[in-house]
Amino acid sequence: MENLPPNKKDEIMNTLELLRQEGRQEGRQEEAVRRTTELVLSSFKNGLDIQLIGKIMEISTDQVREILKAHQL
Repeated sequence: MENLPPNKKDEIMNTLELLRQEGRQEGRQEEAVRRTTELVLSSFKNGLDIQLIGKIMEISTDQVREILKAHQL
């Protein structure tokens, strides 16, 4: 990198920072999906019905069913 012109060095560093930001965003999204899944499964196992789970989690009943199906429930 030391041999690169300053504008190319800046361009590379900006691209690297953008990729880092995208990675962090993706990680946050994955964590949100994981947490939603955990809460849906826990709620269902504790006797809440699908409609109530969807309402509480602010997701559709179809999404609740997909999560339950993916976990054989």
